[in-house]
Amino acid sequence: EKFSKMYKSLIIDNLLKLTKKATGFLFDDLIAQYDTLIAFIDRVFKSSVLKLKLSASELVSELISFGNKEEMNKIKQFLFNILQTTLECFNANEEEMLKTQMTTIIEMCTIEPGLWKKHFDDLFVLSQKIVDKKDYDDDKIRELGFELTVNLIEQKPSFISRESKYIKILFESLYKYSLEMPNDIENNWLVPQGNNYDDIESFTEEQVTFAQGMLDRLVECLGIDPTL
Repeated sequence: EKFSKMYKSLIIDNLLKLTKKATGFLFDDLIAQYDTLIAFIDRVFKSSVLKLKLSASELVSELISFGNKEEMNKIKQFLFNILQTTLECFNANEEEMLKTQMTTIIEMCTIEPGLWKKHFDDLFVLSQKIVDKKDYDDDKIRELGFELTVNLIEQKPSFISRESKYIKILFESLYKYSLEMPNDIENNWLVPQGNNYDDIESFTEEQVTFAQGMLDRLVECLGIDPTL
């Protein structure tokens, strides 16, 4: 029975990947069976197999690339499933899967950022959860976590106001990341004084450069004072 389930999962995974690859060539044919395809994707997201959900997420991303408004309305129901799958990858410490899933979301936000308006809060909270964790084998995951939010804000600055609490949270997170500060830094982080950097054990030039780049992108797209 275990082998049968594994074999079935393999078939479904291959079908999802094949459909993704064929979308650009056979989209008109897929449209004729779109409701069936949507129902199939829905069943995959309701399964307990994380790998299949990743493949389903990638297929949704591909469908968004070619869909019109009517088709988008059908496919956007899966955005929450995609975020939920990302959280499952995070909770399961599946780093490679987490990187794959975050990359898929970033691509989707770049292609059709407007679809994410309803889920911006969820995406922001998820990205903060990812960047606050410090014990990854691959620390690039944290950078992808920042990219999740910053990329979407760049695409749709209207999703966030200049006065939003998210601005301070994001700037603070980047500040902590650049200098590897503890997550519970004090409120005076905004206005460093004297030698209050002296107790920082270590930070890398690469982290500082990355954080500065992210801050520059936010300042430019939002038109805000970097000193808040």
